[in-house]
Amino acid sequence: MIDKSKYTKKKLTEITDSIGMIIDSREQKPFAIIEWLDRHSIPYKIEQIKYGDYSFYIPENEELDIHGDIDFDEEIVFERKNSVDELIGNFVKRDRIETEFKNKKAEMYLLIEGKYKDLYDGNYRSDYPKESATATYHSFIDRYDLKPVWVSAEYTPKFMYKTFKYHLRNKLK
Repeated sequence: MIDKSKYTKKKLTEITDSIGMIIDSREQKPFAIIEWLDRHSIPYKIEQIKYGDYSFYIPENEELDIHGDIDFDEEIVFERKNSVDELIGNFVKRDRIETEFKNKKAEMYLLIEGKYKDLYDGNYRSDYPKESATATYHSFIDRYDLKPVWVSAEYTPKFMYKTFKYHLRNKLK
């Protein structure tokens, strides 16, 4: 990790502002997120992450005495669902997602692109009962200590990036 005692406040801000995102290589259709990262000149790398779909890293920077990327995928991740339909599909065939939640080592945000109202009201394509859907959702959040986030798709990359940036900032304070 970074020895914050050897950096000025300005250099710590430089480090925080330099972060890039890690996108899990198994993530389905991250095109809008990659497009946003490119538009904002934010570096990213695509590689397999043990838990979740997204994390972040501090890129190598010899000027700042950072020799090699510092990855945070063992510390903080986002598990992204691109719709309530995808979330419900995971509930119906829950073995894989539940195993991932159980085995996670990192702080995990469960980000759903959509509205909680659609989950609660049963506005999804599956026949999965809405009472079961909300029960499973709340049980998973409690059981696996997940941080739920509901956001419209256009704000997904912004929300993740800001969460990662301020996580690091708080860590370096």
